[in-house]
Amino acid sequence: MKKIFSLLIVLCLTTVNGVLMAQNFALHFDGANDKIGVLDNAVLNPTEALTIEVWMNADVWAGSIWGACLLSKQGTGPDKGFGLTVGENGRVEFTHSVDQSWVAVNTPQILGLNTWYHIAGVYDGSSMKLYVNGILQSQVDVSGTFTPGTGVVMNFGDNPTWSGRRFTGTMDEIRIWNVARTDAEIQQNMTVELTGSEAGLVGYWNMNEGAGTTIADISGNGNTGTLLNMDATAWVGGFTPPGNDVGVLGIAAPSVIGSGFTNEEVIKIDVKNFSTQEVTGFDVSYQINDGEMVTETFQDVLPPFTSAIYIFSTPVDLSGQNEVAITGSVHLEGDGSPENDAITETISQTNNFMLFDHEQHNYGSSGQVHTKFLYMPDDLTGYSQILLHADLECPAGGCDPWDQPALLNILKDGYANEIVRYITPFGVACGGWV
Repeated sequence: MKKIFSLLIVLCLTTVNGVLMAQNFALHFDGANDKIGVLDNAVLNPTEALTIEVWMNADVWAGSIWGACLLSKQGTGPDKGFGLTVGENGRVEFTHSVDQSWVAVNTPQILGLNTWYHIAGVYDGSSMKLYVNGILQSQVDVSGTFTPGTGVVMNFGDNPTWSGRRFTGTMDEIRIWNVARTDAEIQQNMTVELTGSEAGLVGYWNMNEGAGTTIADISGNGNTGTLLNMDATAWVGGFTPPGNDVGVLGIAAPSVIGSGFTNEEVIKIDVKNFSTQEVTGFDVSYQINDGEMVTETFQDVLPPFTSAIYIFSTPVDLSGQNEVAITGSVHLEGDGSPENDAITETISQTNNFMLFDHEQHNYGSSGQVHTKFLYMPDDLTGYSQILLHADLECPAGGCDPWDQPALLNILKDGYANEIVRYITPFGVACGGWV
């Protein structure tokens, strides 16, 4: 089963859409070599409209937004087919080929780890839409002819053409339609098992086998999925419907940037609503070293998928301390994901902060994005300039043999400000840049 009601105890033999509430399984992908293969089939290559849906729960994020495939039927020579990917600290991307070129729609960094999300990508011939938990997140207009992935196998958990874009986490309830599902249709059925006979449904894998090396296509179209490199431990419990989920992103103040703590440090905690419902009235707490826990109430309304900096009312005296460990936490009644409820950061103020320390970066087709969060001081009047020092060294396997472009952005309030763009020389280290 995939839908949980409070009436389940009383109505334990009730059916939903004709499916008995009896099983709830999913498959976990280890991110190393796990994937599921589905052979090409004409019904999986719609040309007029497309909807793909999946429940996913990520263990870690790939470095790039396209670095981990939930579902991919992408080919090249020419570019054709479609895909649904996640990565880059919680972003989602829906991609398909129009006139033999890739077109994509993506979300900001709104997803959290260790949490179930329903992802849906919709193409209706003139627009592409991307939904998270039934809420429209992004939309782009498109024009041209959809190039179907004819002749390309489909993978769950990897890319059939550019292998290695592997997902680490759990997936359940994968569906493919040859129609553009509406907002209401997505919301109405995303937590409900289908019969498999719904109009427009061309592929449906509910993964309720619980064992074995294949997953059946409940749509009746014979698109059996074969588990590749996956053993019995891959079978795990299935998704649970989304509930409220508030988490902590980081300690926003005191900043790591500075010349030393003062006797009036204001404590600030960066909190985020990871769910589809607005939340308010939850507890926000902090603890410094092994000291007393200080708790206040977040009184404002925090809309879905948004974050806010909570500022505690009373400053604290941290003067004379070189280093402090601050634990920030939240408590919301009925929170469905306690894994992200607390974070501990050790802060030692400095004016020379290391952003990336020997972080290996892949260029070209394997390129990725590295992200580092840095909370700056509120008062920057004591600074005349901020300098970035960059050095590139060759890893053990050697530098990339081609000249490759890269850039660095500062992302603030949703806007990216490019501060560095460079091209690496042929296969040698470089840097010393300021």
